[in-house]
Amino acid sequence: MLQRSIIGSKPVNVLELRLDARTLFPRRPLHRQKQQWTTVRSSLAPKDSKPTTENVQWTDDARTSVTDAVIRGFLASTARESSGRSGPNGKAGRGGAYVKQQSKPRPDNTTVSNRNDNDKTSRKEGRGDQGIIVGHLLAGDFDEEILRAAPTTTLNWSIKTLGKQGRLDIAEQLFHWMRIRNIANEHSFVKLCEACEAARSPSKALLTWRNTRRLPTSFILGERSAAALLKVYRKVGDLQGALRILDELSTSKTITINQYAFNVVLRCAADQGEIAAALDVVEKLRVHPNSQCDSRTFSALLSAIVASQRWSRTSAVHKLLLEEGVVPDATLYLQLIACYAGAGRPETAEAVLDSMIDEALRPGRVHWNALLSSYAQSKRYEGCISAYERMTQVAGIRPDQYTMVALLHGAAGARGGVTAASRVLGLMQQHDIAMNIEIGTALIACCRHSPPGPHERRRSVEFSHGVLSILKSAGVAPNIKTYNSLMAVQFDAEDYVGVRETLDLLELSEDVEPNEATWNIALGAFQAAGFFDSVMEVENLRETWRTLHGR
Repeated sequence: MLQRSIIGSKPVNVLELRLDARTLFPRRPLHRQKQQWTTVRSSLAPKDSKPTTENVQWTDDARTSVTDAVIRGFLASTARESSGRSGPNGKAGRGGAYVKQQSKPRPDNTTVSNRNDNDKTSRKEGRGDQGIIVGHLLAGDFDEEILRAAPTTTLNWSIKTLGKQGRLDIAEQLFHWMRIRNIANEHSFVKLCEACEAARSPSKALLTWRNTRRLPTSFILGERSAAALLKVYRKVGDLQGALRILDELSTSKTITINQYAFNVVLRCAADQGEIAAALDVVEKLRVHPNSQCDSRTFSALLSAIVASQRWSRTSAVHKLLLEEGVVPDATLYLQLIACYAGAGRPETAEAVLDSMIDEALRPGRVHWNALLSSYAQSKRYEGCISAYERMTQVAGIRPDQYTMVALLHGAAGARGGVTAASRVLGLMQQHDIAMNIEIGTALIACCRHSPPGPHERRRSVEFSHGVLSILKSAGVAPNIKTYNSLMAVQFDAEDYVGVRETLDLLELSEDVEPNEATWNIALGAFQAAGFFDSVMEVENLRETWRTLHGR
C-alpha cells in the first residue's frame, strides 16, 4: 500500500506513518473545502457539459446562510454521522451541495413538493460526486488534491462502492489515507466493513480493526464499528469467528458494545440453525452491563428455532421473553404463533393471538392465517373452522388464498373429502378469491381423503378433473404436485386406466417432469391392475430418471 505523499516525492507506507496528522495536515475551513471541491468537480466534468455556473444556482437558503446551503446536500449527513443520528430513511444522506437551476426562478411561497424535488436533485448530485471519486480511483489515479477537496461523506460512500466493484484494495488504501489525513471518522470504518462484506473478506475487516485501534486516529471505534465488523462474519456464515470476536469485544475494557452486536451474532447463529449457540449468546447478553435484550433478540432466537426445527424450545424462549419484560411487536407475535404451530400446540398459538389483542395490537390477516395453519398441521379441522369464523365474523378480516389453503389442509386431515373441498370453492366465490396453483393442488389432495365408499371415490375423481379444468381455464399451469395428487386420487378410487392416462399426459408435457412419487404411484396402480407390460416400462423409465438425476 504505497502511495506518493505530499510531504515529498518518496513513497511512504500509510500503515507505518506515525506522525501527528493534525499538525502535518491541518483541516481546511469547511467553506474553503467546499469551494475547492466545486472547482475540482467542474474540472473533472465531461467536456461537453456546460459550465457549472450555467447549470447551478444556490437555493433560497443560501441567501441567508451560505454555510447552511453548502452543507445542505452531501455534508448534512456528515453532521448526522458525528452525532450518531441518521437521515429520515434510516441511512446517512448523500446529497450534493447544489441544486439544478429551474426553468423559472422559484417563488417565495415554495411548496413542500418543490422542496422535496430539490432535495432529491441534491441527493442525485451527491451520487454523481461519489461516482467521480470512484471513477478516478478505478482509473488507477490517486490525486490527493482531488481527494482532499471531496467531502468526507462522499469519500465514505466511495469506500463502500469500491468494495462492491471488487476493488477492496483501493477501498483500504482510501480509508487509511483518510485516517492519516485526519479526515476519516467512525462511519468511514463502517463503510469499509461494508466493502469487506461485499468482498466476503472478514479477515481484511479484522486486520483493519486492529490496525486502526493501534495507530493514531482522530476518532474512536465504538458500538457501530463493532457491529459492522461482526456483520462481515455473518455475511460469510462464519459463526465461530463471530463468537470469537464477540467474546473479545465483550470482555474488553476499552471497547463499548451494545445489544446490537449481540443481535448480529444471534442472526448468524439463526442463519445456520444453531439454537444452542444462540441461547449461549443470549445468556452473555443478559449479564453484559451495557446491553439488554430487545425484540430483535427474541426474533433472532425464534428464527433459530425455525431453522433448526427445535420446536420444543419455543416455550422456553417465550418464558424468557416475559422475564425480560420485552413487549412483542406484530412481527414477534407472528413468529411465536408460527413456532407454537410447529410444536403442535395450536391452543397456545391462539392464546398468543389473544394476548396480542389484549395488548391493543390488532392481528392482521397473516396472524389469523398462521393460526389456521396451526390447527391444520395438528389435523384439528374444528379449530380451523372456529378460527376462520373469528377471523371473518368477529375481527372482520377478509380471507385470502392462504386462508383457503389452510382450510383445505385442515379438511384433508379430517377426511372432509369432496364435501369440504366444495365448501371452500363456495367461499372462494363468495369472497372473490382467484384460483392459483396452491389452491388447486390442495383441492385435489383434499379429495383423496374422502370418506370410504365407492360412491365417494367416484365423486373424488370427477371433482379432481373439474378442478384441473378450472386451473387450465384460469391460465394456471398444473405442476408435478398437481398431477401426483390427481394420480393418487385415481389410484385410491381404483381408476387404474385413469392413472395411465394421466401419466401419458404428463409424459407429453414439456414443462413438467415426473419425480420419484410419480413413478411409485404409477407402479402401484399398474401392479394392482395387472398391467405387467406397463410395470416393466415404468421401472425402466424410473431407472433412467434416477441415473439422469444422480439418485
